[in-house]
Order: sequence, then C-alpha cells, then structure tokens
Amino acid sequence: MITKKPIKKPLILLVEDNPFIQKIHVQLLKKLNCEVTLAIDGQSALALYSDKFDLIFLDINLSDMNGMEVCKAIRQRTSSTPIIALTSESSKNKPRYFSTGINDFIKKPTTQAALKRVLNYWIQ
Repeated sequence: MITKKPIKKPLILLVEDNPFIQKIHVQLLKKLNCEVTLAIDGQSALALYSDKFDLIFLDINLSDMNGMEVCKAIRQRTSSTPIIALTSESSKNKPRYFSTGINDFIKKPTTQAALKRVLNYWIQ
C-alpha cells in the first residue's frame, strides 16, 4: 500500500508594522498554503526568529528599526534562511539590500502571483 506523505506547509515569518499590509499579506500567504507567524516590528522579529522558518518576508521601513538592521542581526545567527525585503522604495536600492544579506525583494503592496514566484524560487 502506498501512503501519501503529508505536504509540509511552508513556515513564514512576516515582519510588517502596517496593520493593513499585514492583513493583506497574511491572507495572500495563507491562500498559498503557508503557515504565517507575524512580527509587528524589528524587535519582535528578532525575538521570534529561529531556524524553523522556511522564509522571512521583511519590511524595510519598520517603526522601531531599519529592516536592514534586522537582516544583519538574523544573518549573524544563520545564513541559510531566505530573507525577502518588502519595500515601497525603488529598485535602485537593490545593491544596498543585497549587501546586508537580503536575498530578494518585492515591491509592496504585492500580489499573490509575486508571492508565489518568490515561494517557488526560494523554498525547496
């Protein structure tokens, strides 16, 4: 008898301080079969972070710290978890994001298709 192995839901850490954007991204990620843990600022992201997350979506302009500072602190703990910047800034800042350890970025507000593309690319 062949038994199907349950498909593991990707575990996502969403770091976003805007309640409206939080709600949209959580809904979109859940539609993509993700389990989402929400951090409302940089300090809570650092407190919640562990290697169990498959991917991190990180707002660059947080209320308490810069998202790039959060990324640097996480990178001191691990280099393997993909970190995707969420930003409303232009793509001219891409090199700066990548220099801090960010793997990719998405303009916000984003779409389900953009999130799916990132999930398919970064989560094996």
